[in-house]
Amino acid sequence: SFYKNLLSNIRIIMQDNSRWVPLESSPAWDGNTAYRNFIGLFNSNYFLAIINYSDSQSQCYLHLNLNGIRSRNALFKDLLSSAEYMRNSEEIAERGFYLDIPPYGFHLFKITGVD
Repeated sequence: SFYKNLLSNIRIIMQDNSRWVPLESSPAWDGNTAYRNFIGLFNSNYFLAIINYSDSQSQCYLHLNLNGIRSRNALFKDLLSSAEYMRNSEEIAERGFYLDIPPYGFHLFKITGVD
């Protein structure tokens, strides 16, 4: 069922022909080098793919542009699991989107605005 869900979501994402851009991550706190363990991709239709490609729990702030979402809050809904995160859009613009992901963990988020 996981792969069926994955393929279904990939088909939807690929139909929009948006260009995916790599994202920059930064340390979650001073001295934490785990931010180097992430690969993040983002497209203009507010899909975010993120993976922790290491064998250790890792944290980072991911820098993404949510200017098109003109809401106080952004909802990050994982298309591959039941995970959902509500975050303040202004905080994301200033600091980034905080992530704490287990070894080899991943998310495929659809981001929408929520007031």
